Amino acid sequence: MNFRLFLLAASGALSLLAQTEATSPLGRVFTSDRDPDGRIPKADEEIKKAPKSAESYLKAAQARADLRQYKSAITTLTQGLNAIPSDPRLLRARGHRKISVRDFPGAVADLESARSFAPSSFEVSYFLGLALYLKGDFNDAANEFARCINMAGKPDEFTKSLPPGHFSCADLPKRPENLMPLADWHYRSLRRAGRHAEAKEILTNIKPGLQLSANTSNYRALLFYKSALAEKEALEATGIAYTNLASGVALFHLLEGRNGPGCSLLRKLVAHEDWPAFGVIAAEQELAKTSKNACALFLK
Repeated sequence: MNFRLFLLAASGALSLLAQTEATSPLGRVFTSDRDPDGRIPKADEEIKKAPKSAESYLKAAQARADLRQYKSAITTLTQGLNAIPSDPRLLRARGHRKISVRDFPGAVADLESARSFAPSSFEVSYFLGLALYLKGDFNDAANEFARCINMAGKPDEFTKSLPPGHFSCADLPKRPENLMPLADWHYRSLRRAGRHAEAKEILTNIKPGLQLSANTSNYRALLFYKSALAEKEALEATGIAYTNLASGVALFHLLEGRNGPGCSLLRKLVAHEDWPAFGVIAAEQELAKTSKNACALFLK
């Protein structure tokens, strides 16, 4: 058995056990789910059959991610990059999983590398912007979201570098459901960077009544920032959609000086069961930063 296959076999064996995946900046420990049905070893069989196929590594990593086994997913994607260096899909996926385990510098490094190979990829730009935001690089995050948004509707000079399964930022006018998360996190980044006038300008283009097939939570968050949707109505959501909305609403309260409702929402979010959700991760970072000032009383 060669070394790569040995690592795969060892990883498959570990998948049967629950592992510690990450620890929040507030000290909460997150663990993986078990794999009693052997989904991961089955996925790894495809790697053995096609060790030079990026898709086989992506599927094996996703099988792990479905069970919140993010460290193992990162290992699998690293193996894929060793076999197929510089594949932007593998770099994008590994960057995403590094966000899940709260390794924001590592996520930024992977996603910046992915951007160098696929500059017009929406998927790469979105996750890079998120990683920069969560790392606290708000100006860079705002600039990255703007870079993708500003490509919308223009000819894509990087079409040939776009990997399979990714779409171009240039196609955003045809995909309003993907424009909404960019606009939402762009707004948050600008506000956190102190660029309030630019953030307000984003809201001028957000109109009520838009029908979307996905990402409605981002759209409703934007309507809330615009005062076109009441908080109670905005937060009528569950699961990951709720975490995304609530993190945006909480940030807005804090920025407007309403620490009570903002901090209360953050505290509720950091205890949420959907701990890999970006809204939960953003709440952790926000509460950790404000724990010695705005939200100190709400942590007791």
